[in-house]
Amino acid sequence: SHQALQSTDHLTFHECENEHLICYSKRTPCFDDVVLVVLNLDAENKQWGHINLKMHELGKDSNATFEVIDLLSGTKYEWGSNNFVELGAHKPPAHIMHVR
Repeated sequence: SHQALQSTDHLTFHECENEHLICYSKRTPCFDDVVLVVLNLDAENKQWGHINLKMHELGKDSNATFEVIDLLSGTKYEWGSNNFVELGAHKPPAHIMHVR
């Protein structure tokens, strides 16, 4: 269970260049648990675009790269402040990721 998801505090929305994608993060006050979610809001079509993260809200330096683990698939990715995502159609409709 992720402690970051146990309260409504420390919710941050991040910038998406595609209006059919939403990205937000939840964290504990001390950044010891951070969850990052990217969701395709279009249930019928594939959507893609860049996500611009507010790195300080993830407890990271602006130029940092870090590992995320998709909790739905177990896949590991290396992310930074700007990331390309493609969700939906024949791909999963969301990433729910634990930030390492």
